Amino acid sequence: MAHPSLDAVTRTERGNGPAGRLRKQGLVPGVLYQPPGESIAFSVNERELRRALHAGGGLGVVELAIDGGTRQTVVLQDRDLDPVRGDYWHVDFRPADAAAVAEAVEAQAQAEADAEERAALAAAEPVFTEPEDGDEAEGDATAESA
Repeated sequence: MAHPSLDAVTRTERGNGPAGRLRKQGLVPGVLYQPPGESIAFSVNERELRRALHAGGGLGVVELAIDGGTRQTVVLQDRDLDPVRGDYWHVDFRPADAAAVAEAVEAQAQAEADAEERAALAAAEPVFTEPEDGDEAEGDATAESA
């Protein structure tokens, strides 16, 4: 299965100031966490990141190349979004093994199932029944119950 590709550039500056300057240039700061080694800080074009994540069906599995190096399959571990505009503020990736890809596929399938269930519940019309004579409607406050 071919995953969308994404090209990134290493970054040396870290912190809020440099990250804000990157965002103003249309770039998103990110980190590739490598379990046995050090993490790699990078920046990636926000539009390309959005395209790659969308093209992958929302799984978050992409082929990442940093500084034109060899591509490696990585999975999105975490992301921070602008709360108003929805732009990406920061992304974290980790190397993808078969288990990580399977986990991403399962999470996506569960999210889709949950969305379908919510849509079905929202589409269903509420059912109201009229109380029969002598019966109180549920939730009605009467003088007798006070």
